[in-house]
Amino acid sequence: MKVFAISDLHLSFIEPPNNDWDNISVSKPMDIFGAAWQDSYRRLYQNWLATVAADDFVLVAGDISWAMTLEEASADFAFLGSLPGQIIMIKGNHDYWWQSIGRVRQNLPSNCQALQNDSIIVGSRVICGTRGWILPENNNFSAHDRQIYARELIRLRLSLENGKSSSLEPVVLTHFPPLADKPKDNEFCQIMREFGVKLCIYGHTHNATASTSFTGEYQGIRFLNTTIDYLQCQPLLLREE
Repeated sequence: MKVFAISDLHLSFIEPPNNDWDNISVSKPMDIFGAAWQDSYRRLYQNWLATVAADDFVLVAGDISWAMTLEEASADFAFLGSLPGQIIMIKGNHDYWWQSIGRVRQNLPSNCQALQNDSIIVGSRVICGTRGWILPENNNFSAHDRQIYARELIRLRLSLENGKSSSLEPVVLTHFPPLADKPKDNEFCQIMREFGVKLCIYGHTHNATASTSFTGEYQGIRFLNTTIDYLQCQPLLLREE
């Protein structure tokens, strides 16, 4: 069994592609954001098939679909359901279709699991996490942002508390990066250290803004940017068991 990670798929299929990549219909072509997004759906699909097997897991750190509702996301879900492996996902800031967690889980394909305030065991690790939010050192950080940030801290703790019962080492998924490019200790890091987290996977920061987040090791935790354009549409191998 192998475990991979990737994030920010930003799917927008109008109908399932059914391997007809020359005639796909999407509502929001991503190549308007630069060369890194050229044929991103096709490249993701081909790299995924070449890399991920049926008994593997793929951790997806948010921004899965541009859809506004679960109904609008149905073609994107069909695409995910056609991929090999088990997908574990968290909510991103653009996942507006992600409302009631009960309805989300009812509508996801059988190979997808949604993570929210709980945890999922994958081999010798337990996957925990939450969306996260912009950091307090952001120049535009408002009182409203402080409320969301505090709520996300609670959700991270709930998830890690849930995973603690497994006695397995936790891995954290967040959509927003927990550290800026010049790392500064904060409540997210403190909670992760409290629960013995050694690996945190995040998304949100694309090629143009990757320099605004930290990738590497900080205070005993390894932080990995897994956005699809940063990884050139190639799922990142984390480990093999």
